[in-house]
Amino acid sequence: PANCGECGHSCQGSACEDGVCAATRVAVSSIGQIWDIATDGAYVYWSEIDTFGSGGVIRRVPVSRGAVVDLATDSHPQAIALDAAYVYFLRGSVSGCQDGCGVRKVPLEGGTPVDVGMDNRGADVFAIDAVNAYWTAGDAILKVPLTGGTPVTLTTYAGNVSSLVVDGANVYWVDDLGALLGVSYGNAFAIPSTKEEALAGLHPDLKPRTAD
Repeated sequence: PANCGECGHSCQGSACEDGVCAATRVAVSSIGQIWDIATDGAYVYWSEIDTFGSGGVIRRVPVSRGAVVDLATDSHPQAIALDAAYVYFLRGSVSGCQDGCGVRKVPLEGGTPVDVGMDNRGADVFAIDAVNAYWTAGDAILKVPLTGGTPVTLTTYAGNVSSLVVDGANVYWVDDLGALLGVSYGNAFAIPSTKEEALAGLHPDLKPRTAD
């Protein structure tokens, strides 16, 4: 329908039910679990891991629907992110890092994955900006150029990170105690959520920076 709920609101081929467009199944995992998704407007990309731990795959499908294409296979591809040329993915620590943990990439059209930066302390949460990839490994937040290289430790912390984002100058994350923290140019800081926390200064679970 071209006028679902309001004039000009097209469902793009989906059914209109009670004034809203019905969800349409785009793809189904063939090996176990879909871990993460991303889109560039033309395709939807996602990572899948085998429920029984025997590997994983990066796939894509046109947003207009169609054939699913396998871009690469890898052991435990988890979080993914895109730029104009590559799918970046976190090879996570679900497997205990037997095959190495860190950030890898594969061309948007598919191919053989290559390492961007690896660290066998683990890999759990991940983000990219226009220049670098950032991820958590053990008690550290690391960065590495998207072109590849040796990871650099931005800061260390105590606790687990549940989410991480970047804005080109700062890295922000949420810890398991509910605090929002950040690091800018290597200097760790806490973002106060209350007057008391603002007066207290740096979050007590954040350790000093350990490397440039």
